[in-house]
Amino acid sequence: MSPHHTPLPGVRRLAADSWQRCAACGVRPDGSGLPELTRSAEELASWRGHPLAAVLPLFRELLGAGAADDGHVFAVGDTDGTLLWVEGDTRAVRRAERMHFAEGTVWSEARAGTNAPGTVLELGHPVQIIAGEHFSSAAHAWSCAAAPVRNPDTGRVLGVVDLTGGGSIATPPALAAVRAAALAAEAQLAPTWPATALLGPDGRAR
Repeated sequence: MSPHHTPLPGVRRLAADSWQRCAACGVRPDGSGLPELTRSAEELASWRGHPLAAVLPLFRELLGAGAADDGHVFAVGDTDGTLLWVEGDTRAVRRAERMHFAEGTVWSEARAGTNAPGTVLELGHPVQIIAGEHFSSAAHAWSCAAAPVRNPDTGRVLGVVDLTGGGSIATPPALAAVRAAALAAEAQLAPTWPATALLGPDGRAR
């Protein structure tokens, strides 16, 4: 772990443990080396077949409706940490793009450092990362809350849903909102989920 990220009194264990994993992966804490902005027409088309595409309208209703008033974005990612959809307040979306938080980028811990979607995928439960708890200084102006979405039949993680924004996302209601959205998505998927569905390593149905 770099001296800049040596655990200090008051730093949550969740963040300190994540910093250690990020440092071991060679992530840079100075804000450089952000995930590359790469997306192709083929990749965009393939995302439409992801199981979470079916609950995207639900996420828009539950997490995106107040985005313009609150200045936040919501994101949906797959099991690799690739952001499949990033939507919300137009200005916030553009700001997020400047730190490469955009569709097609990989926000796993190993690529982007400590962040709610990536840390959720490491731990398998809802997570909130507040401002300076991010490993990369490029994300220190943001807070985020995310939760895993699981296959209703097997319990396997299908992906992650996230809220990213300012101070309002550093609050208990924001974490509760993504928890509720994930549970609502699982409930919506359950009646139509084929018990025999096979998933590949990327979480997509085969």
